[in-house]
Amino acid sequence: MKFSSIIAFPLAALAAVSSVVGTATPTKKGVDIIKARQFNPRGLVDICAALDVDLDIKLGQKDVIVGRLDVCLCLEALPNFLEAHVVAAAAVKLVGADVVSAKINALLNAAHNKKSCTYPQHYKAICSSDDPCGWDCTDGFTAYPATKPTQCICPTGKTVCNGKCGDFSHGCASPVPKSGKRTLNRLEY
Repeated sequence: MKFSSIIAFPLAALAAVSSVVGTATPTKKGVDIIKARQFNPRGLVDICAALDVDLDIKLGQKDVIVGRLDVCLCLEALPNFLEAHVVAAAAVKLVGADVVSAKINALLNAAHNKKSCTYPQHYKAICSSDDPCGWDCTDGFTAYPATKPTQCICPTGKTVCNGKCGDFSHGCASPVPKSGKRTLNRLEY
């Protein structure tokens, strides 16, 4: 067997495999690679309900009523609610955030008026007893359609720049991360 035939066979096999591997991932024409890799926030699905109940917690063998919850609340807002609401914060001091969070979560899921709410991008939730899934558009966006809106759009004539809708006559600059100035042993911002 000649030395050239020993090398020719593996090279032919390598060429065949590399041509198959190279085309194994199809590419789409017209896809903007930069846009495809950018962060694109999506809408949110949340559970909301209007609560009008006593918040009772178990302390040892006793059930203690900490106070009354008369509020419209969504699960997404629960961590902030535990800090900001007087009754919830008092319960957290007694038994801890995990126990109170689980209790309020159970109250929300058991509420007769609970709703699964779908929110669009650029929204701000406005939970009320009349409409637990209420929302309004932020960042210059407008609710669309005008009656029974389902999304927030940037009106005609305006442009979106860094997640905000508005008039940007001087173009849209890329956001630049804030640089820290160095001190002897740490970064300051």
